[in-house]
Amino acid sequence: MTLDEKTLADVIEARYPVGISTDWHLSVTGEPYVEVNELAPDVNGAFGSAMLWLKSYAKDRKGVLYWRMKPQLEWSEDKTRCRFYMRLLISDTPPDPKFAVCPIGGNIGPSLQ
Repeated sequence: MTLDEKTLADVIEARYPVGISTDWHLSVTGEPYVEVNELAPDVNGAFGSAMLWLKSYAKDRKGVLYWRMKPQLEWSEDKTRCRFYMRLLISDTPPDPKFAVCPIGGNIGPSLQ
């Protein structure tokens, strides 16, 4: 199996239903997204670190998965380190339509109404 962004997203999405995303720091529940930034010498190490973080974060969480940024895999310029970066939230708080619109203007995600 090739470990990459799609694989990590698939692993996470297999465990939780996926909700509506926003393009600002708050999810549609009004809660902030959590940032994950895992570095390692290779893809397997970065994937493993990201999975350990997810296991710890998700341990007692139930509800819906909200992505702010799906997993991204990238290499440092000198190709000595690999990084998985993502922003997400797992929450059982129901969506609130007022958080689907950024307070400084603009529609952030699909309508919740």
